[in-house]
Amino acid sequence: MTHTTKYYEVRGLRLAYHEWGKADAPLALFFHGFLDHGLSFAPVAESLAKDFRIIAPDARGHGHSDWIGEGGYYHFADYFHDIATLIESLGVDRLHLIGHSMGGSIATGVASILGERVISSVMLEGMGPPSEPFDDLPQRLARWHKGLSKKANAGTRAERKNGRRLMPDLKTAAERLSSINSRLPPERALAFAQTFTEKLTLDGETGFGWRYDPLHRTIGSRPFRFEEAEHLWRSIQGPVLSLWGKESVFRPENVQRRHECLKDATIASIEDAGHNIHHDQAELVTRVIRTWLSGEYNSVAGPGVKLCEKDLSE
Repeated sequence: MTHTTKYYEVRGLRLAYHEWGKADAPLALFFHGFLDHGLSFAPVAESLAKDFRIIAPDARGHGHSDWIGEGGYYHFADYFHDIATLIESLGVDRLHLIGHSMGGSIATGVASILGERVISSVMLEGMGPPSEPFDDLPQRLARWHKGLSKKANAGTRAERKNGRRLMPDLKTAAERLSSINSRLPPERALAFAQTFTEKLTLDGETGFGWRYDPLHRTIGSRPFRFEEAEHLWRSIQGPVLSLWGKESVFRPENVQRRHECLKDATIASIEDAGHNIHHDQAELVTRVIRTWLSGEYNSVAGPGVKLCEKDLSE
């Protein structure tokens, strides 16, 4: 099933979202990870769209959404407001939230704002990054300042866009995606390369550049802290499915403690999958999400999916 791309505005910033399915079907919002984009959910969304309305936004500075303008920066709470604004514009009362990696943290913040309007949530390795200490904050701020001062980041939006390095063709982009995730089949890597990039002509040279703003690669000015995030996890009202790749190297040191903050949590692992579980096992993840969104909360386990009653070591 094909998608449509639509736009909305937040204080003059034009933000994109991609939509599959019928407008009157139950709504599930998908939030992508760091430097990713909404259309990378297409293999999952196309199948789920038979039964659900799927919307996958591009976070500001990602995909088809605008980059922040002169003097601006990307603060994480901006994502919460952006998505809450989108939901209000859609006029939807009840919905499901699904977030991968960084998108899981976005889903957590949005759920804390919407309260009981969220029917359920699915975290795809989305229980936050590793905790970071505050005692090195002076050094962190120095690194943040240094990153902002780099030539690639210090200019206007137009200068940042024109400062991107070009790749000669989509095949090169696909190879770079595969080098990050060796589980990507070549045809899927090429499909992702088409939506991860845009065709550019810079200084007379034509090629392809990544769609994300290079400002995202600067270190955040504030570290991630469990002591702050736990209050958001505890505020989530509906049931939460936390899915993890069995072979993933991305796993916070206190993930069990994080799960204990949730009122109603189901934890499961996906066989033969790394951090990008929706890329590595799209068909299997689709089956699990469809089962979950249908309210069959006790039926997500099955071939390739194992429930983790205590922690992720089982």
